[in-house]
Amino acid sequence: MAPGTPYQIPAKVMEHLQGLHFPTSKSKLIENARQAPGPDTNEVIDLFSRLKKEEYSSPAELMHEVGKMD
Repeated sequence: MAPGTPYQIPAKVMEHLQGLHFPTSKSKLIENARQAPGPDTNEVIDLFSRLKKEEYSSPAELMHEVGKMD
């Protein structure tokens, strides 16, 4: 993943959650990011592909998991 401060990563992720309804799957997270490209799309897709769980019940649960990643 490209370098970024821990404070930038949640903002990048949140930009790619627009239009998603929870619960949602890891594959839908990746698909949604691909359909709404932006300057950080590849970084976010990489992050989503490394998620451990296959389904997330809420944005808070997703962001908690993202916060545990390096």
